Amino acid sequence: MSFNGKNWIWPEHDREKETSFSRLLNVDPLLARLLLRRGIDEPEAARLFLKPGPEQLFSPWLMEGMEAAVKKVMAALMGGEKIYVHGDYDADGICATVIIVEALKELGPEPCFFLPSRFEEGYGLHKSAIDRFADEGAALVLTVDCGINAREEIEYARSLGLDMIITDHHQPLESLPEEVPALNPLLPGCGYPFKELSGAGIAFKLASALFEKDGRNLPLHLLDLAALGTAADVVPLVGENRVIVAMGLEEMRKGRRPGFRALAKAVGLEKDKLSGTALSFVLAPPINAAGRLGEALPAARLLLENDEERALKLAEKLHGDNRRRRAVEQQILQEAEGMVTENRLDERCAVITLARDGWHHGVIGIVASRLVERFNRPVALIALEGDEGRGSARSTPGIDITSALAEAAHLLVRFGGHEQAAGFTVRRDDAEALAENLHQTVAEKVGTKALQPRLRIDAELEADEIRPDLPGFLQALQPYGMANPAPLFASRGWELTGFRPVGKEGNHLKLEVAREGRRFAPIYFSGAEHLPALERGRRLDLAFRLKNGFFRGKETLELEIRDLRYSGTDTVGGVEIIDRRGERNRNRVLKEILAGKSGLTAVYTATGSRAEKLKAAMPGEKKVIYFTATSVQCLSGEEAAGPEWTDNLVFYDLPFSDTLFDSFLKACRPGKPFKVYLLYGPGDGKLNGRMLDLALPDKEALVRVMELAAGIIGPDEAETVDTAETLEKKKALMVAEGTREAVFPGPLPGAYGSKAGIGFWTRAEQIFKETGLLEHGRLDPVSDPAVLLEKLERSPAYREALEIRQKSVAFQEMFLTAKPVELADLIQDRLTSSLEEG
Repeated sequence: MSFNGKNWIWPEHDREKETSFSRLLNVDPLLARLLLRRGIDEPEAARLFLKPGPEQLFSPWLMEGMEAAVKKVMAALMGGEKIYVHGDYDADGICATVIIVEALKELGPEPCFFLPSRFEEGYGLHKSAIDRFADEGAALVLTVDCGINAREEIEYARSLGLDMIITDHHQPLESLPEEVPALNPLLPGCGYPFKELSGAGIAFKLASALFEKDGRNLPLHLLDLAALGTAADVVPLVGENRVIVAMGLEEMRKGRRPGFRALAKAVGLEKDKLSGTALSFVLAPPINAAGRLGEALPAARLLLENDEERALKLAEKLHGDNRRRRAVEQQILQEAEGMVTENRLDERCAVITLARDGWHHGVIGIVASRLVERFNRPVALIALEGDEGRGSARSTPGIDITSALAEAAHLLVRFGGHEQAAGFTVRRDDAEALAENLHQTVAEKVGTKALQPRLRIDAELEADEIRPDLPGFLQALQPYGMANPAPLFASRGWELTGFRPVGKEGNHLKLEVAREGRRFAPIYFSGAEHLPALERGRRLDLAFRLKNGFFRGKETLELEIRDLRYSGTDTVGGVEIIDRRGERNRNRVLKEILAGKSGLTAVYTATGSRAEKLKAAMPGEKKVIYFTATSVQCLSGEEAAGPEWTDNLVFYDLPFSDTLFDSFLKACRPGKPFKVYLLYGPGDGKLNGRMLDLALPDKEALVRVMELAAGIIGPDEAETVDTAETLEKKKALMVAEGTREAVFPGPLPGAYGSKAGIGFWTRAEQIFKETGLLEHGRLDPVSDPAVLLEKLERSPAYREALEIRQKSVAFQEMFLTAKPVELADLIQDRLTSSLEEG
């Protein structure tokens, strides 16, 4: 699990396919890898993706209802009739309104437009607005970004003599009168190839058809508005949306619209920084802020304004509104997060639904998006006021939140939206029932596994693959947005060499990491909350985005951290494994562990002599127990049977056997989490093998004991490796001396190595007695290996020794090669069993 509590979803790479694809496209292999990760696996599709242009725009005439809509508009223009454009108060609706207003103004008389108030009329088409249009003498009402589910209001308008055209991108939930043209790719039977257009995108399509009908060229000058509306709304930035935004950015860079120039100046956005991300997170928020906190009209006026001075004043007002919006949003976000964690809604609910009095319903949609990002599940927030509550819902990919609301339609006053975002009104008394209904609907459809917080990695990079030129060629993937996010990279095993809080309030985190001679200083925005979890010297896996920066006039490569996790770290239950196997300097690592740990730390070493050396080298103020296969020693020198109530366990050396390990687990504090550090390396297996040889005699060792007893070898030769020649000589001697009495040597100094313990000789003596080869202290040597093996297999002590050796070797092999999660699972299972037995 990562610092943010997310499971990282790693990509599966097909290196051969990536190489072939990069050659076909003549692009960097990493770019080919990212295209494949996005599901773009055909060369032609990739070329179109990398080079969006006007030829990729579909004909507007493919949209159902376009012919009838254009005919009505052109007739109204030719007849000099009054046209009213009814928009919406969000950035998409405002941009869509301005697109149609400017298009109609170029084709004929300037139309009127109306943007509802979030606080008076609310979303959508309302009878009060229709009355106004009729009173002012309108003949045609054209909606943008709304109206697809307003059958009652449409019929009311027609009863007053108003002609209607509906353009909307939200999900149709009811049929409209056949006489009313409706432009929406989601309508049943509509053959338009791309279904994910925004409200501004559909408005641009209508403007394109009107211009074509009038003999004009494609209205490319309106694409800047279409781009902003598309980027601002929750629609996938793929297909035609990608083309609209890419071309709209090019139009915006020309700087022909005073409103955009003024807005960029007010927010401090330079022309060369224009991107899909800048549209969504820099330019769109001030446009949205107007309708969120008050009236949307100033935002529309800004986009329509031709006077530089008036445009700048409007832009500065919107920028100020947006700063106020952020403050309100932050307060609601803190309150909502507190409600989620306090009630554990992220664990219990498939949809997090929160309701509270006093929340500003103009910003709860943004807060819902923040909560979705954190908790990886749909969120519905309700601002209660009087007997009703106005809500905004946001979702995760693959979960249609508007369909979920449709299942609860009996609890709602009204609702509407699309797959990823929706708005609704609910009676106060039904808010709790709505929360339960949404939870049940989504839980039944997707289950709980799909709702676990996840982080999708686009590509894993080795240290030498993080190159300064990457941000440059990654520009080909722009513009970024929903369904085409900026690539998220990951790289494993970076040593944390330093860290510190930065920023005015110290809420950001500056890291220093190193690997294979490469060093970086990544920034982790809002990451200071993770300071207590950081340990210098440990290795981290980094999840990050790349961008170019500048330092002292030189271009630099910057890593922007999105999440962290410790390399080789896995947790199961209360057991956390910290895998640092193969560390070159174990003493340094052990010092770092002891310096940062509280409570009791138990350190396992293979031998008592090594434990004594470590005690002398380690800090003395910490409470530490050193234990070996045979004993445990406190720093004070006190003996104990096992490491009581251990908080941290460090395997400095490779554990010898599962028997030792189980003894330790029985001494762990019941129910309390603890950490297990692995510091040993592959070489420890050889050391443990040598210790096994000195503790448990195998067949080869027993042969040498017989040779020693027969005087064929001396004590100093007991550990010498035989050659084929020496083996033949010994066999001849054994045959020749077969009748000679041999005295069992016993645990003599220097015999079979000075380090062989009493246990070795005791078991050897027992084995020889059980085979009948040792009687009254006299050993009868056997020269035939087959005969000796047959006799040994009749010995229970020999079979037991062989079984102990096999289990020990298998146990050590597992601890050398198993993945951290496998070890954590094993330890948790054994810990649970030991506690149950206790």
